[in-house]
Amino acid sequence: MTDNKTLNIAASKLPNLEQINPDNYDPNKPSVTHDIIVQLFEPLFKYDANYYEKQEVFLLNDLQGLLGSSIKMNQDGTKYKIDLKETFNAHGLQLTSADVMASWLHAFEKRQIGRWVAMMGSVPRKESCIKIINNASLEFNLEEPNLLFPHLLTMMVPPIVSNHYYSGESNEIYNHGFGPYKINKFDNHHIQLTNNERHWDKNIIYKEINYLLMPNEDRMQALISNEIDLIFNPTQNEIIGTSNHRNISLYSAPGNTRIALQISSKAKSSIDINIKKAISLSIPYQKIIKSVYGDHAAAWTGLVPLSVKGAKILGLGKENINQAKAIMSKVDYDNLIFDLIVDNSSEECIEIASMIKEAASVINIKFNIQLLPRKIFKLKQMNNDFEIALDKDLYRCNEIGYVLPHDFGDKRHGITNWTNYNNKEVNRLFSEAKKTINYTERIKMYDNVQNILANELPWIPIVQPGFNILHKNKMSGLTWQPRLSGYPRYSDLVNT
Repeated sequence: MTDNKTLNIAASKLPNLEQINPDNYDPNKPSVTHDIIVQLFEPLFKYDANYYEKQEVFLLNDLQGLLGSSIKMNQDGTKYKIDLKETFNAHGLQLTSADVMASWLHAFEKRQIGRWVAMMGSVPRKESCIKIINNASLEFNLEEPNLLFPHLLTMMVPPIVSNHYYSGESNEIYNHGFGPYKINKFDNHHIQLTNNERHWDKNIIYKEINYLLMPNEDRMQALISNEIDLIFNPTQNEIIGTSNHRNISLYSAPGNTRIALQISSKAKSSIDINIKKAISLSIPYQKIIKSVYGDHAAAWTGLVPLSVKGAKILGLGKENINQAKAIMSKVDYDNLIFDLIVDNSSEECIEIASMIKEAASVINIKFNIQLLPRKIFKLKQMNNDFEIALDKDLYRCNEIGYVLPHDFGDKRHGITNWTNYNNKEVNRLFSEAKKTINYTERIKMYDNVQNILANELPWIPIVQPGFNILHKNKMSGLTWQPRLSGYPRYSDLVNT
């Protein structure tokens, strides 16, 4: 049984130590790895709790300090001054400007996510990108104005780590971060984090976090019997099975996870927008939402998650089988057959693929579903070695200048442009918007991009699953943040 200062969390698989690095992309690491990373490492800032309810444009005071205490921008948007909080890591080393600088320079050296983040933020990949003012203040000098940059400071990458680690004197990156917790125990069955007592936040309620190896089929009963305290991404059976227990609640937020059909340039349909539209109109969105997600999802009506400011509702995500048949009656293709690759570790994607296959057969389109191990699935995406992929993913940063180029940009910007989509006007708009400091003009450019994408459909958006957590009533303060798979900072939680 858990106590009021301990959190117990079930994990179907535990990571190895090498996987606990937020800048090391590994599609096969256990999902609980993200949860652990959020506790061990800390970004400079996070979004204010009311940020997603705001209708106005983003302001710097929408950011709350984590490792950073304040941020200021110069008039032309090329310099950002950041002051740091007084805080220490698990080894007792105080955070300094030199640590932040070493962390960013390390990202430039490695071909990891942090290097791409720097490029998107117009941070030059050289030492002059940061000016150290003193131990607790520094200034980022950008190559051009960039309103995306402050949003990047809410991410886990590049991870802010003690310069002691980068000097080669230690190989424990996981305890050289400046987060509110540190690793205390690590074996094949149990990972234990304990409170970093030198962390700046002195109001942390939960002093110990235990990740316990447990089969998924056992975790609902474990939650009911007080052996664990929360379940991430519960199944519908788990939500229903715990609904009558007064000491268990469901936290739900829209999040930015999205599921889409990605149509490669290798697919026949890439040459005919009408076939893409017909497939889109044939998909049983509401049936998917009800049967797969128990209504804890929404039809994806655009090509940017609705939690992103500037996302447009484009009239997608609506089933109309009669219109789909009418479109198909006018195309020049017969007996269309496509290979549809699906990650075999995702039960929801497998179920959705089956439903799409059945629906598309009504308009004489056949999908050959290929269930692939996740590693092979991701390799095929990265190498553009597929016709159509059913993809589930999310974003580490929830800003439109990050999200759109991420999926549809050129080879430099499109880190997940698996379809090899290439549109000169879209690329031009991305380039202009990136350095535009006028918010209104910037949003207009991204509006134009979304309209072009809706007309060309390199992706067919399907659903946006909700971000759900089943948890014991003893805790409150759960929030969704885009920083890394939406996992909460347990240091933010309070007892009820």
